[in-house]
Amino acid sequence: MSNEDTENGIIRKVVLDAIKNGKAEIKGIKASMRKVSISELFEEKELHNFDGWSVTELFDIEQGVTWGGENCMEIYVIRKEVAGNLEQKLVYKTIGGRDIKAGRIEWGEEYLIFPYVRAKSKWIPAFRHPSLGGDDALDFAKSVSSTEKGKDVKGKLNYRIAKGLVSYPLVASYFVEHYEKLENREFEDKKMSSYNKCWYEYHRPRKVSLLKKPKIVYKRLMKDPSFAIDEKGYLPRDSVGSMTPKNKFAELKANIESILKKEVTVEQALGYAVAFLNSDLFREVLEHRRSKKRGGYSIVDERLMKRFTIPRGTSKDASILNKILQGNADEKDLLILCRPSRKKQAKLTHLQK
Repeated sequence: MSNEDTENGIIRKVVLDAIKNGKAEIKGIKASMRKVSISELFEEKELHNFDGWSVTELFDIEQGVTWGGENCMEIYVIRKEVAGNLEQKLVYKTIGGRDIKAGRIEWGEEYLIFPYVRAKSKWIPAFRHPSLGGDDALDFAKSVSSTEKGKDVKGKLNYRIAKGLVSYPLVASYFVEHYEKLENREFEDKKMSSYNKCWYEYHRPRKVSLLKKPKIVYKRLMKDPSFAIDEKGYLPRDSVGSMTPKNKFAELKANIESILKKEVTVEQALGYAVAFLNSDLFREVLEHRRSKKRGGYSIVDERLMKRFTIPRGTSKDASILNKILQGNADEKDLLILCRPSRKKQAKLTHLQK
């Protein structure tokens, strides 16, 4: 056991004693000579000490969209025949976890009805209308005219369509066909109205950045490494994780270019990262997170990604980098690039003194 592990063990004991005696702060406690956050003490450390970048330094990690409610998938996820009869602005090609294999996407030709429109960097519900003061035209709990008195939801919808209050009447009519099920659905034992959502909305529509391309996508529940590059811009569902490059990703790309002495595409740089994510190195990370309760699957989230490092190449690695970009590298090639981090080694040496 390293000195760092011993130090953390001592501090953890201080934390637990402080909690037991009612002396722990909400965000941290004083232990030794410094104040330490609770999350810092108990979070998992990086599994490898490679010289490179943690996944979370290079990528924003996001979960796919969540509509919420049991047995509603068949409403929101549709086939091409149904998609062709709806307004295309609210229909997207979509992928679920089962569509993602190691190194490739096998699209199941599924489409997602996603009732939102972009407003700069945010989604807003597609049926909000300026003539209603920004209220939702599909909020049937609110009357827009005395003429609606006594009408059922189909009657109210038809009236509002005739008055030009419904921007996407085909999608609206489709949703109304499933009104009872959507209106009564619950997520975490609460109806959608409890989340300040209209009856047809998604519980978590997430961020617009989910549609970016190219990006890396992966199964959120994983037994074996399953990462692939999405060059189409699919809208991922909640069984999928999405990795969109941060500004620091440019460092990885520049590192590859400096070694190969030529420009590489963003897709090629993503392919470099995917090679390590689909390797036995990442499989080792998964082994630490397997759960018998989930049938031996690991949940791949931001916390897990933070533990994995994408190695940095050196001038000696040109031939291996070329093999990686061509898809011909094997596990031995990848291991050669996994050199100990000088910075982390220096920190460990300091602790050992």
